Amino acid sequence: MSRRTRLALTAAALLVAATPAAATTRHVAPQGIGAAPCTDPAVPCGPGTGLAAADAGDTIEFAGGEYGAGMSGVAPPVPLTLRARAGETPVVRYAGSAPAWTVTGPGNVIDGLTIINTGTGAALAAAPGAGIVVRRATLEGDRCADLASAASAAIEDGTLTGHLGGTCLQLGATGFLTRSSVRMTGLSRGTPPPAVTSSGTVEDSTVLGGILMSGPSAVVRRSTAVGGFVPAIAGNGSVTDTVAVNLLSGGDAIAADGMSSPGAAPVLRLTAVTAYAPEGTAVHARAGCLDAGPKADSRLEMVDTVARGRTDIAADIGVTCGLGQMAYHGRLSTTFSNWTVREPAATGAGAAAIQAGPGNVAGDPRFTMTAGRDPLLFDLRPLAGSPVIDAGTPAPESMPSDRDLRPRVSGAAQDIGAYEFQVAVPPPGGPGTGAPPAADTSAPRVSAALLRPVVRLGRAAVVTARLGEAATMRVAVARMAPGRRRAGRCVAPAAAAATAGRCTRLVPVRPVLTVRAGSGAVRIPLGRLRLGRGVYRVTLTAVDAAGNTSRPVRMTLRVVR
Repeated sequence: MSRRTRLALTAAALLVAATPAAATTRHVAPQGIGAAPCTDPAVPCGPGTGLAAADAGDTIEFAGGEYGAGMSGVAPPVPLTLRARAGETPVVRYAGSAPAWTVTGPGNVIDGLTIINTGTGAALAAAPGAGIVVRRATLEGDRCADLASAASAAIEDGTLTGHLGGTCLQLGATGFLTRSSVRMTGLSRGTPPPAVTSSGTVEDSTVLGGILMSGPSAVVRRSTAVGGFVPAIAGNGSVTDTVAVNLLSGGDAIAADGMSSPGAAPVLRLTAVTAYAPEGTAVHARAGCLDAGPKADSRLEMVDTVARGRTDIAADIGVTCGLGQMAYHGRLSTTFSNWTVREPAATGAGAAAIQAGPGNVAGDPRFTMTAGRDPLLFDLRPLAGSPVIDAGTPAPESMPSDRDLRPRVSGAAQDIGAYEFQVAVPPPGGPGTGAPPAADTSAPRVSAALLRPVVRLGRAAVVTARLGEAATMRVAVARMAPGRRRAGRCVAPAAAAATAGRCTRLVPVRPVLTVRAGSGAVRIPLGRLRLGRGVYRVTLTAVDAAGNTSRPVRMTLRVVR
């Protein structure tokens, strides 16, 4: 063998050794009976077998059904893709102080799974330096997801439900939450924690239970936040094109607090925001005491913002601290914003705590609808004749669209607030132009879908969501029932061999509910369906007048005695 041949063979061997093995899809089911390597979808393995056989980069496809205790801690310490089998809903259920699922390393994906921790631990956690993308998943527990230590983390089209035992979602500076809903349920013995603590980005989402922003990298954009005992939005960072509501007596819609590392100057910047607190303060720069200093004052800057409350804007100036404590105070600046009532008053003591610059306008913003006690059904868009229309100043942060993803600017100038009043314009190809009207090819958008995950028998469940445009909302409900596999399908147990693999089938519940609604919030009770005990999949789709259909939004409902 020549020296050149030996060198070529050696190089080829090194290349093969350096090339990673091709990723493999492994199939698991709750009662799977297959053996490793678990690559036959007709004979899936049990979850422990499939996970033990997995290598870095593999995909684990979960058949529908319940995966119980033992799922926590059995995954190999390698990045994996966990994916629900098409059309099925796997539920990973765990009860303990440890997370139900922990990811390590970069490149992890969770797609379509429901992960529930009924203990005190998180449903999902990321080890330091891990990378994780969560798509179309449901996370539930005292803590839904602890992702603050992840090198990168993204949750897309998710449904997160916390139980007030801790913050539902924690995001680090590289974290991202988009097109998702987060809510807190249950009762708290003391002041509940915020639903979300983030130094990353919250975008196009709805959060019930408050957002605590921690640091200059924290961003909330085109979202809706609802507070209570805690403000809808608090901390420091940047908020744009967002709605913040708090209906609690004395509650803040938005609050800046001087919480930062020593020597820092925390700032909460509001651009094109609508803050509503009819029984409290809409926008509040707080004062407080600190055991150890130095601590900078709370600074809040607002532009193009609507503040409507019992007190519209406030900056605390007087605070009495204990021996050895250090005080910090509130400072607020406002330009091109809509408010009327301020504290302190412009002629009162401490008036300089609020710096009112140019462009501010007073008067009722003329919200479309604020009746009732469900803030998700409020419509805080301005009606024609509102003083906020065309009264703002160009703000690059709020471009190119508003909370509804409608274009800014629509009129002569940018509007004040999260919503841009849409001025009617002739459609392309109107009369006399000689051109046909432009075809509507954009699908409607369903966002902020919420459904209480557990209801008692006899009580009607209610779906709430937001539509990006006028459309017909369809709500399809299917009961999740046990089945057996036959020819790659999940069928009724009587229609398959007794030894066939178990699965979960979807049995449609009739009728499919339909509601015609305009853009904005929509509420759909499920009482007509008279659902019995069991677990159901609820699927939302919207169809606009041109026949375009939205992406489906899927949620899980459990009816108990």
